[in-house]
Amino acid sequence: MTNTSSYQLFAERMLQKDSKLIPEILRCMINDNQADLLVSLPGTSDDMAVKLNRPVEEIDSALKEMFRKGLVFKKKKALPLFMKINALDAVSVP
Repeated sequence: MTNTSSYQLFAERMLQKDSKLIPEILRCMINDNQADLLVSLPGTSDDMAVKLNRPVEEIDSALKEMFRKGLVFKKKKALPLFMKINALDAVSVP
């Protein structure tokens, strides 16, 4: 990513650009790879795997773990299942 960490980028997307707490809380919840994935949404699991140069299985596993932690949410949009971090971002999971 750029000089801005994925954790800080997440805070910016949550309209808390100057927050020092949100990135720290997120660091306690997920690892760097998951943070990179989180801020790379939306897209399908396949898209994210290509974009981040990681196996689809790793992407799916990370999304499921972040779902359990309340960071991404499931949404049905026709077919297939989508994961999202807000109403505008979604990622497809098998």
